[in-house]
Amino acid sequence: LMIQRGDVAQRKVLLLRADIARPELPEALRQAGAEVSDLALYETRRAAALPSHAITALRQGDIDWVTFTSASTARNLAALLGDDKACLQECRRASIGPTTSEALRELGLPPTVQAATPSLDALVEAMLDTATSTPTATTSFATTSEHNSAPA
Repeated sequence: LMIQRGDVAQRKVLLLRADIARPELPEALRQAGAEVSDLALYETRRAAALPSHAITALRQGDIDWVTFTSASTARNLAALLGDDKACLQECRRASIGPTTSEALRELGLPPTVQAATPSLDALVEAMLDTATSTPTATTSFATTSEHNSAPA
């Protein structure tokens, strides 16, 4: 919105992000005339392993929902599960946005729901909407239609 209104031209912006953050935001700010300092403040690293109780719960079908708040979350969980990745088919998968949903599809794990906008509130709302309209948590669900929203 600030970019659309022209509020960033000639402004100095300190953009604090993860090491794997996508380039679209700093590029858009620069194109709008901002002077951008883009700093990676933290590194995103995959955990060494999943806790055994989490793997057991997934294998036994005890998990109703798995939330994915980034494409790297989806890729890292699939990598950590390895051959056990198929157990994710037995639970609902909630995606925060289109980029995350695309990563899930590439992994053969289409999302059950996608947040209407890339926010935690919208993610929870999508899960609640589906939960109230579906009789059981272990039913197989189709992917919801894509929404026009900013990438997650």
